[in-house]
Amino acid sequence: MEALRGRTLEQLRELQEDSQEIQRLALELPEVQELQLEREMALASNRSLAEANLEFREPLESGRSDLSRKYLELRELAGKCREHKEKLEKLSASLRPRSLLELLQVESQKVEEESEEMAERFLEGEVPLETFLERFSQLRRVSHLRRVRVEKLQDIVRKSEASRECGRDSPAPGIPDPADPIPPGSAPFPLPYSPAPTLPPGPAARGSLIPAPFPGSPASSRHGSQAFPYPSPGYSRSPAPYPVPGASPPPPAGPGYSPYIPAGASGMPQCPYPTQPPLPNFPIPAQPPYPGAPAPFGYPPPAPSPSRPAWPG
Repeated sequence: MEALRGRTLEQLRELQEDSQEIQRLALELPEVQELQLEREMALASNRSLAEANLEFREPLESGRSDLSRKYLELRELAGKCREHKEKLEKLSASLRPRSLLELLQVESQKVEEESEEMAERFLEGEVPLETFLERFSQLRRVSHLRRVRVEKLQDIVRKSEASRECGRDSPAPGIPDPADPIPPGSAPFPLPYSPAPTLPPGPAARGSLIPAPFPGSPASSRHGSQAFPYPSPGYSRSPAPYPVPGASPPPPAGPGYSPYIPAGASGMPQCPYPTQPPLPNFPIPAQPPYPGAPAPFGYPPPAPSPSRPAWPG
């Protein structure tokens, strides 16, 4: 732009018609020169990077070929590994304790039969004495060794199966829940019932209750003092080895409810307890004794019992 400022109008018109001059002036601008310099530097760096990449071409090709070769080897090794795994499974299946026990039992039976056959042939005279002694002793030794091994292997199999069954049947140990202690400042436990229907509710109970010495109830004293009007066969009453406390006086006769008033609580209404009217007394005749020996055709019919009084009511 500085070169165009010093020119006249005629020169500018001539420059407008001259395209080569305009191109030369444009190339001489500093911005265009900087762009050209950057372009040349980028081309040089790209050329150097391309040359460096070409240097890595041979290692890349060799590595690719090695990778393909290793991949083929891996496929072969995987196939061999599968074959060995199948063989190992077959061998492990045949070498299990139960399978070994069965095979050992079969072989022991074979040796036993062979020794018996040798003894029969010797008794028939088909085998000389020296051959029989040598061969029969070897067979019996092998038979006894295999029998001992069979017994030991049976013990091992039995113990392993028992331990497996115990591990399968035993339940998981339960974790007991820790008991939460009751703090001293906690709320009291309310009673699920009313201690007395006629009394106002008192203070709630805290902790364990101390039993109070109550005297004998009227119902218990009544039943204890009253004797049954009929005998009880088969049981004998014996005196008690310890002193029996005196029974409380019986309540007034007649059905109804008698108030229960403990000692030290006079004038205070208490919970009433029901009483039972006395049972009617009437004589019951004793049963005739059983005969000592049975009759030829069974027991005789029992004798007719005397007439009993009708039940009152």
